[in-house]
Amino acid sequence: MKSLTFLILSLITVSAYGENRLDSLLSVLDVEVRNFSRYEREENGRIAKIRNRYEKADPTSKESYELCRTLFERYRRLNADSARHYLQKCVEWSAGRKDAEREKRDKLDLAFYYASTGMYAETCMLMRNIGRPSSREALGMYYITYSKLYEELYWESRDPLLKERYGRLRRAYGDSMVVAGIHPQDDYWWHKTDSLFKVGNGKACVDMLNEYPQDDRTHALLAYIIAQRYEAEGDTLSAMAYYTQASIADIRSVTKDHGALPLLCKWLLDHGDVNRAYQYINFSWSLTTSFGSRLRYLSNMGVLNLIESTYKKMLIDKQRTLRVFTIAISGLSVLLCLLLILVIVQFKKLNKVKNKLSDSNNTLLTLNRKNKEINLRLKEINEKLSLSNDIKEKYLTHFMQLCSSYIHDMESYQRKLKRLIMKGDTQEALRFAEASSLFEKEIDSLYKSFDQAFLHIFPHFVEQFNELLQDGHKITLKKNELLSTELRIFALIKLGVTDFTQIAQFLRCSVNTIYNYRAKIKSHLCVSKEEFDERLLN
Repeated sequence: MKSLTFLILSLITVSAYGENRLDSLLSVLDVEVRNFSRYEREENGRIAKIRNRYEKADPTSKESYELCRTLFERYRRLNADSARHYLQKCVEWSAGRKDAEREKRDKLDLAFYYASTGMYAETCMLMRNIGRPSSREALGMYYITYSKLYEELYWESRDPLLKERYGRLRRAYGDSMVVAGIHPQDDYWWHKTDSLFKVGNGKACVDMLNEYPQDDRTHALLAYIIAQRYEAEGDTLSAMAYYTQASIADIRSVTKDHGALPLLCKWLLDHGDVNRAYQYINFSWSLTTSFGSRLRYLSNMGVLNLIESTYKKMLIDKQRTLRVFTIAISGLSVLLCLLLILVIVQFKKLNKVKNKLSDSNNTLLTLNRKNKEINLRLKEINEKLSLSNDIKEKYLTHFMQLCSSYIHDMESYQRKLKRLIMKGDTQEALRFAEASSLFEKEIDSLYKSFDQAFLHIFPHFVEQFNELLQDGHKITLKKNELLSTELRIFALIKLGVTDFTQIAQFLRCSVNTIYNYRAKIKSHLCVSKEEFDERLLN
């Protein structure tokens, strides 16, 4: 039981690691797809320099031949027609120099390139013309070319008998190539890795892969071969990881003749990543059409049609879903409009209620303001009433005492006058009555009592009164004088006595004198007459 649990956990861990590695490689591939145009520009720049040197070189020189071979190697990844053109130029140069060995090698390279690009009839014709070479290097190319030809015919054939025959011939030439130990070429790597996987030594294949940089075409080829071996063994995640690695190396080495990316697209399509598959296959198709290989064109066409049909179906499903969502959104929009209308109606009602409340509040504020004004007036009236009551109380007490004093003095005057009359001393009584200064004393006492009582209630009256007069016309009191006649006139007005006849009787003068005093004071005011009257009363 423990062993089974450990095995399950190990498989889950390995699967999770494979998915994470594949996701990371796909993210790198996304970036490299966007970078391809930059890589292509840089490669075209390098090719342009080589082509410029080739055009300037002597056509009969070995330098011209080497540059032509270099252009072939460069173009074999970018453009089939250009690569074939320069390789044919190499064949022509070798034939023109009577160099049979070099001519045979160039023709074998041309035959291999024909086989690689789907030109099978041309390959067969050229190989029959070349015949079996004697040198080891040329013999290796001979095996490689026939192995490549029968491999392509194996995959293209629909006849089971022919397919079996092509497969048998491919293996035979491949085994001969491996036994001969030919230098690394496409088919050599196929058979080398196949033999290593058969003995369970897949790690050696990965070690060979890591010997080549990721921008090398051999790295892409080895990754592609390893991916196919893993796919044959059923390890799909590892296979797709190496297909992705091969696609990255194809892009970095600016190889348009590629086979890994379409297979990766088909796997992505089967696993639901339609958008990425569609993006990759469009990119792959643009490279294939630019490269001009009939073989790649036919092999990618099926994947392209499959992905395109799936993508169209996905778009139709999305459009159907979009229509459903559009209808739902339209319904929700109508409902939202109804709710919005309801909210607007309620909002208007609330505004009306708010306006009524605002009017009520304004009315209440006005009433409160009026109440405050009334309260202030009542307060002023109460203060005035309190002051009036205070004045009345104090004056009442004062004048009761004053009247009592007047009565006592009159009684004393009466008794003294009565005694003189009873004695019969009429002349003395008459002189006493005429010479007596009682009334003048009482009047002085009355004024003094009035002044004291008034200043007791309004102690700052004289200073505040002088503040209303211009400089040079302020009233200056004599020594021991409390109020002057002018001040008594305005003191009586302040107390509410506005009848000038009463004021004249109280002060024992004429009404005209009162008017004159009042006019004199008002002619020397430093404020307006209205302000003077208001401040006097306040």
